[in-house]
Amino acid sequence: MDKRALIFDIVVIGAGVIGSGIAQFLALNNKNVLLIDRTAAGSAGATAYSGGIVRAYDPDDALMLLSCLGLPYLQEWDSMGMPGASPFTQSGTLYIMKDIPDNNIKIEAACSVLTDNGQAARLVTRKEIANLVPGANMQRNMVGLYEPKGGYGDPRLHTRNMVHGFIKEGGTLFENCLVEKIYFDNDVWKIETKRGSIIADRVVMACGAYLPNLVNGLPIHTQTIPLTQCYASDLNIELPVIDEETENFIRPIRGGNFYAGSRVVNKHDSPCTVGTFTNEIANDSVGRLQSLFSGKKNIEVLNGFVGFDCYTDDFRPLLGFTDNKENCFIATGFSGRGYKFSCAVAKIVSDSLEGKEKRFLPENIITQWVA
Repeated sequence: MDKRALIFDIVVIGAGVIGSGIAQFLALNNKNVLLIDRTAAGSAGATAYSGGIVRAYDPDDALMLLSCLGLPYLQEWDSMGMPGASPFTQSGTLYIMKDIPDNNIKIEAACSVLTDNGQAARLVTRKEIANLVPGANMQRNMVGLYEPKGGYGDPRLHTRNMVHGFIKEGGTLFENCLVEKIYFDNDVWKIETKRGSIIADRVVMACGAYLPNLVNGLPIHTQTIPLTQCYASDLNIELPVIDEETENFIRPIRGGNFYAGSRVVNKHDSPCTVGTFTNEIANDSVGRLQSLFSGKKNIEVLNGFVGFDCYTDDFRPLLGFTDNKENCFIATGFSGRGYKFSCAVAKIVSDSLEGKEKRFLPENIITQWVA
């Protein structure tokens, strides 16, 4: 370790939407914080290719409540004191299910929980779905959960805002700075990079799918998230739609363009093995879209991307200190859902590091550091 090592109280590794938010919240009370990323902030991982759909509803009640904590930051950006221009567009969000008794009960229960937690939501019938999504297939037996305060955000703008706010508060940013080695020695963290050696009292690991490069033994994997950019002259997509039955989603862009999902997904041990966009993905996206609308629509594929995120088997993120020690916090495993509750997570992590709310990973999660 270089005797001229830079010394920080806290180092946040990963400057995506999660890491930048954590750093921003930390810098409000501690100016000696370093945010470090292997590339430019917000230019890699899930942040770079996220559709940024903002909805409170989730089939998992725990994630739904976490979303309810996070959404006010997006919906009331200025009044919550967040930095920069709001990255959020309020358009409403629609979640479609098959119209069966169990799903009607599920929607009514979810609407009650959401309303109690400040997020308006209501059950919508097939006819109402057709009003929200012109051209929807009226032959389908479907029901929906509509959130008027939902919408979509720009995760890249969000990240830039957080980084600028972090720097304005006195934080330090190292971009294009790969962490080559990290280890705990003599009660401090020692980090080796091409820009020199770093010493920190505490670290936050928020580097998503790249985390296995630094830590072994976490129950996470990389999974692809395809995004197909489409255009259809006979469709007017104004709000995000999640279609549970066809396992697809739509996210409006502008000028009649929109993103669609695909179920051509793959698991990987590392982001380095993620493939490229293929005709199989494009055809799968279009086929699933056609089932949502009546008649055959003229859907043109303009472009496509294969993003990725760090997933857990139950889609719940890993949030907590490791090994029952309060010097390393893991924040990963957002499973393609992280944007909507990213601000809540940032607050939870910063509160934990400031001793306000201490979270620990379950004892059965073994963390082994890569030397």
